Amino acid sequence: MWDMVSTTKEEGVLVIALAGKWMGGNEVQSLTELVRNELMSGGLKIILDLEMVQWMNSTGIGALAAVLTSVRGAQAKLVLANIPKDVRELLEMSSLLPLFSVADTRQAAIALIK
Repeated sequence: MWDMVSTTKEEGVLVIALAGKWMGGNEVQSLTELVRNELMSGGLKIILDLEMVQWMNSTGIGALAAVLTSVRGAQAKLVLANIPKDVRELLEMSSLLPLFSVADTRQAAIALIK
């Protein structure tokens, strides 16, 4: 489960890299707990790097929406980076893409969130 979510701090920003198939298993709970803990500790800038996501279903998309809701509730900032084509299409079809700040690369996301 943990190999699907890894974290680093870059320039004061928590970068959460997601990998694998996101279909509503333990990875979703890991992500939401990680974000909640970061927000509770005062972290206000989070990037979700989706570059290594192989596949995501509607439950995975729902997890992204839940993270966005938590981040906004804490008056924090969230940027999605490196969104794979298939995931981008799902976000577009569900009309969620315009709700997110989006960057093509991790570095662009860091610049956007600062």
